[in-house]
Amino acid sequence: METLGLQSQTFGLQSFTFDLPVRRADLDVNGHVNNGTYQSYFEEAREAAFAEAGLFPTRAKNLPSAFGSVFLEYKAELKHPDSVRILTFFPEDPKGNWEIRQEMYRFSDGVFAAFAKFSVFSPGQEPQPPELKKEGRFFEHSVPLRWTDISPENHPYLSSLQYYLDDARIKSFINAGFDLKELNRKGVGPVIYKATLDYFDSVIFPETVSVRTRVEKGEKNRLLFVQDLFRTEGEVEIHVCRGKFYGIFMDLHSKRPFRFSEEEKKRFMTDES
Repeated sequence: METLGLQSQTFGLQSFTFDLPVRRADLDVNGHVNNGTYQSYFEEAREAAFAEAGLFPTRAKNLPSAFGSVFLEYKAELKHPDSVRILTFFPEDPKGNWEIRQEMYRFSDGVFAAFAKFSVFSPGQEPQPPELKKEGRFFEHSVPLRWTDISPENHPYLSSLQYYLDDARIKSFINAGFDLKELNRKGVGPVIYKATLDYFDSVIFPETVSVRTRVEKGEKNRLLFVQDLFRTEGEVEIHVCRGKFYGIFMDLHSKRPFRFSEEEKKRFMTDES
């Protein structure tokens, strides 16, 4: 049962609690809750908190939402059947640059499952598109927008954009020649533990976007997926968002990092340094 209540008003912050179930339909082919689904849970809790507080942040010009950037940290796996409890915090009187912080807990055992930070910027201070690498290779995939991915404001949900990036990461490994079914049979799978997303523009239905994925060396020899999502306007390519996903392949049986051979790495690493 979904509940929402104003918890406290301390240090200029309002705090809200929102509970919702982990649905079977939220599980992916490996039986796990997709990274983008965490984002959709945060969205539900955030919208409920806004309604309770009577706060309706203005969508930034040309952006899919009021937020210019998002930080996500994944700390524990969600389970089905179970529920999650999400705490949402934001200023009592938000002005200028401000942010919303959210914490997600598994309801059954209280384990801290995820943390998120959504940043709102004053006009003119939003993130700007970075200079793109012209050298090196990347994996590219086209994704048509679905009607169900679009909000009543005719902009994509942030979770929808993240699903596009999630799908493109998986398809990149397929294009590199990996048999994901075989890896899954061995209990090997990717684990994303941190992500940052910056938004520069939006898309509307019906459009088709393209996602370019680069796989680079991350911190502590882990993997960094740098993904750029574009739309086209005539013959002009518009940079919509950039996501950086920090991850590692794990042997899900032993709970230890899975090591690819050097030959296998060459197939998917796009950073030659």
